[in-house]
Amino acid sequence: MSNGLNTDLYPDVTEAGDLARAIEKLALLNKIDLGEVTLPYSSYAPARISAGRGRIGVDLRRDTRLYQIAIAGDSHNWASGETDQLLEVVKVAEAWRRGATLRELNAQFPFMTYTPMAQAYEDGTHVPFQWDRLLNDPDLDRIRPLMRAARAHPQLRELFPTVSHLTLLRLERDPADQSAGQIHIVLTRNGDYRVDYNGEDEQNFPTIDSAIQAAASIAGPVT
Repeated sequence: MSNGLNTDLYPDVTEAGDLARAIEKLALLNKIDLGEVTLPYSSYAPARISAGRGRIGVDLRRDTRLYQIAIAGDSHNWASGETDQLLEVVKVAEAWRRGATLRELNAQFPFMTYTPMAQAYEDGTHVPFQWDRLLNDPDLDRIRPLMRAARAHPQLRELFPTVSHLTLLRLERDPADQSAGQIHIVLTRNGDYRVDYNGEDEQNFPTIDSAIQAAASIAGPVT
């Protein structure tokens, strides 16, 4: 063992010096360009590979030989998987960097899986997908009338919704960009609705309709 690495399980990593160097070495041998492979945290894992659609993280299991791959964007995870072959890791990273779709990635590397939400992001349907997911969540009965009203509004339905604490409806222009701003509509204990923008300029409204109109005025016109 060295720095927590089982050298018997990972002789290739041990020989190269660390996980990033092992990936780079294998990529070079196979004439694959992965750009710079970095180790942000420690000597062995996780390694990071940059990509146009986010970043590719590579970690390794300590109890058995398995390389763990996680592809993530700024607002969501794209795909993940495990393999005991480091060359497969290199090939996954190459395919993703070259623009493989999620379906193509899974077809070529069946161990790489992804969620329906990731597919919705790739298809550009993540906003309506998220609305449908929340509106069909059985745990959100209390806030469902508010969500239905927001979804029905032509301005608010274009925003990406999330729910916190079963009472807060958060509407985001861009879930990957926090600076784009968030509208909050909160169902209070008193039964009225508090509306604010980025946690500021709070106002209370007695009905769903009045709260929706206030939120729409903050959102501005549909573009």
